[in-house]
Amino acid sequence: MEAGEKEMCCRLTRQQSNERVRACCEETGTIYYDSPILPVRVPKQNRTNDFELDFVNERRRQSGKEHCERLLSSRCLAGARAGCALSASRRCKPSLFKMLGFSRSNGADDLCTWESREACESTHMASCLLAVGLSCTEYARDTCDAAYTYNAPTLNR
Repeated sequence: MEAGEKEMCCRLTRQQSNERVRACCEETGTIYYDSPILPVRVPKQNRTNDFELDFVNERRRQSGKEHCERLLSSRCLAGARAGCALSASRRCKPSLFKMLGFSRSNGADDLCTWESREACESTHMASCLLAVGLSCTEYARDTCDAAYTYNAPTLNR
């Protein structure tokens, strides 16, 4: 490629694919930046000449709200998964005396075998995640509803 072609390569139109743009920019040593995320609310002037943050349109408000709910719900479930794993592990572990063989049952306790402990942990993990799943979606819905309502705050100039 000649120098003129390389310069034109990074000035491609939006209709052309991002892969081609990235490949051309890598050849020329140019850094390619993704387009910025558009804001959900923009300042608009109201009747009293103050500026309010208002949604651009209903479609962008709804898509932002759905994205917010998905993101918060997935993060909540990830944290709940870690907490449920810890609680299941603590709940199903045998006591130290039983593990060392000092119990009166002569090691016949079900929690001393690895298979039974794994079954106990998976049962408690499933029940914990089932209980937490609904509360995570409610938390995400309540949090995002507050952020994506139409009562826009007023900005002072």
